[in-house]
Amino acid sequence: MGYTVPVRTTEFEFEDGDLKGLVVTLRANPPLDDYFDLVELADKAEKATGLEPVRTLLREVARVGLVGWNLENGSGPVPATPENFTSHLPPADGIRLVNKFLSEIGGLPGPLATPSANGKRSAKRPASSRRPSSSRRS
Repeated sequence: MGYTVPVRTTEFEFEDGDLKGLVVTLRANPPLDDYFDLVELADKAEKATGLEPVRTLLREVARVGLVGWNLENGSGPVPATPENFTSHLPPADGIRLVNKFLSEIGGLPGPLATPSANGKRSAKRPASSRRPSSSRRS
């Protein structure tokens, strides 16, 4: 029998502004490939001079993470899709939500740890596994 990774979610509720009361549910544990793609897109969006990399990042966050929301318009509930994510959220709120989401799933990675010595034994002598005997004679 195989193992299925459970989908964990996190909710973000807007507590002020035009979106007060909007609750957005996002996946809190995306697959590593999706996470790495998001980190690369966030880096490109941060360094970009145009808006297309930002739009791409917002849509990718929605594709990877958007599970649901309580957003409605005059016609009823708005489906939680990447296109609706970018067409219904104001820019500042969308970017704020993306930043919170990226922080929630691990933030941007720091430098990787120094690699080990290719499986070689440490030059340091291992500690003895034997304890000194403490025999007492009475």
